[in-house]
Amino acid sequence: MLLAYQEQIVEGLLRSDGALAVLGRGLGVHAVLLEVARRLLRDGGSDSRHATRLVLLIHTPQEEAELLLRRAAEDPRWAPCLDRLVAVGPELSVEERAEAYTRGGIFAVSARVLVPDLLAGRLVAEAVDGVLVNHAHSIGELSAEAFVLRLLRSSSPAPGVAAAASSSPPSSPGAARPRRCAVRAVSDRPDAFTGGEGKVDKIMQRCFVQHLEVWPRIREEVRVCLQGPSQPDVCQKTLELPAPVQEVQRRLLNIIEGTLEELQNDPKVSLGPLNVKASLFETFEVELRQTLGPVWQSLGPRTRRTIQDLSGVRQLLSALPRCEAVEFLRLLESLCAPGLGQEAPAWLSSPDAQALHTLARARVFEFVTGSTDAAQELTLRRTLEAHAKWGLLLEILEHTIQEVVAAEDASLEAEAAPTAAVPQGGFQLNPVPAGPCTLDDDSGSDLEIVSVSTAAKRPRLGDSDPGPGAGIGIGGGSGGAVCEPRLLVVVPDDRMRRQVSSILHDGPQATLLDSLGSYLKERSNRNASSGRQQQQQQQQQQQHQHGPQLR
Repeated sequence: MLLAYQEQIVEGLLRSDGALAVLGRGLGVHAVLLEVARRLLRDGGSDSRHATRLVLLIHTPQEEAELLLRRAAEDPRWAPCLDRLVAVGPELSVEERAEAYTRGGIFAVSARVLVPDLLAGRLVAEAVDGVLVNHAHSIGELSAEAFVLRLLRSSSPAPGVAAAASSSPPSSPGAARPRRCAVRAVSDRPDAFTGGEGKVDKIMQRCFVQHLEVWPRIREEVRVCLQGPSQPDVCQKTLELPAPVQEVQRRLLNIIEGTLEELQNDPKVSLGPLNVKASLFETFEVELRQTLGPVWQSLGPRTRRTIQDLSGVRQLLSALPRCEAVEFLRLLESLCAPGLGQEAPAWLSSPDAQALHTLARARVFEFVTGSTDAAQELTLRRTLEAHAKWGLLLEILEHTIQEVVAAEDASLEAEAAPTAAVPQGGFQLNPVPAGPCTLDDDSGSDLEIVSVSTAAKRPRLGDSDPGPGAGIGIGGGSGGAVCEPRLLVVVPDDRMRRQVSSILHDGPQATLLDSLGSYLKERSNRNASSGRQQQQQQQQQQQHQHGPQLR
């Protein structure tokens, strides 16, 4: 079932032939898309299974389309028309696609497939009743999705023409009434509409929509709907960057400032409001491309190279608060190493770059001079600076486990009372007041504990099998019962998931040692490969020098 504000969003999209709905993050854009698609199928005819309505769902990746299919299959309201929702993948041939279009339904299809089908006539533009545009914020001016929308809307009659055609009687009994292709677009990235001047108007023009609805979390309808009777307690932790990380950040900002000054020396480049402060935001590169777009063809190779170097420095700046020390050093060396046929970045010769390399290495290892009787020797000593969020994450988990232990002790005391009611086969825990806890810093969080729930476990007796939590004090009471809390840690990607899993199972130091081992192995292989390349270049030079003498 839809929430009240989601129902209003669906009704607003269906009320207009060209509408764009921008939702806040996590407000259910998939639920809105599926409900709009279901109602379009329901209104296509008396029998949804044999409806002739043809609707296209574009700008949806194959994985996301399969997710929508699974969610529709779990919804009983989709049972009469589930077979009319089709994800067009590479397994369908040209003939099968043309036959599917004639049957009608809703097709989640990529623009790369639609363009040849429309141009070849396998899909008639006049037969398309509507288009659902997903991720409308990323529709580019020269994208394939914008071209598909242009083809469909240019083949459809204008509103005035459609109204005139509907009021006048058809010329023949079998003449079809011209239809207008409706476009309904959704997006859950409101921040993507803020970069650039008039970006909302440009996206609406590309999508051929006239009406805009914005649904942030602060909107009254959304706030009232999400505000339930029992709200969780939210605890937000703000971290300050450690002193070495702050120094690395300062050096990176100095490099960005020098690079921007070098760009401004070109008389053809006018950066406008773009400065070092603007480089801290994700929209910096988009605004830079928009600023340099009109004069890009007239820029010299040195200026283009400087812009590419600036992108690499910004990548380091964004990765600094998220990556651990070894991973940041690996990224720094990969960006500074010149590629095949390319030059090293120009900012490497600056004093800030030299200090940056020194600071990045000092967070991982350092050379210690050891004096012996014969001579002084250099010894490599590991420093391995752990990420600041790791310690806070473990501290929060430890605190949560202690709360569960206290709740278990209270339940055991209540169980020992004469009037205590004990459930059969187990025990009952008192509710633990725990809620979402966000680990955050100034650059954005990448770890989030969204919920903590205590599960009533059957008593596990005996000290021979203490369980995974015995080392950190899980369990209480004389009976040796063990209570296992269930904690959900949300991370942004699979790489971070593996890292957090390693931290929880092996500890921070073991995780850093594994990362250091892989880094040293990659560096050794890279040095060996570069040595072989140098030998091959020397051999080729010698062959070129001695070739004329041999002939």
